[in-house]
Amino acid sequence: ERVELTSLPLSEDEAISGSEGVLRFGSGNGFIWVSWPKNQADVSLYSADGRRIALKSLHEGRAEFRGLSSGVYYLWVSSPQSLIKEKVVVR
Repeated sequence: ERVELTSLPLSEDEAISGSEGVLRFGSGNGFIWVSWPKNQADVSLYSADGRRIALKSLHEGRAEFRGLSSGVYYLWVSSPQSLIKEKVVVR
């Protein structure tokens, strides 16, 4: 499955706030984390060429993707209220 990817500029640490709380995400050596306390959402991780690599549901408001190579990845966080798309760099 490939998707067309568009988002904001590259980010290593971001916070997006709205009426449903604060979504935070970041990256480190070989991993990406997403935190959105008190929310239920699915997090899709895509490679730079648009292939979906993984899909995880938030567990207790958190999801982690480990074992990643260095590069640019895209996160799609889908909740009943919204779809948030972001770009993340893994070192």
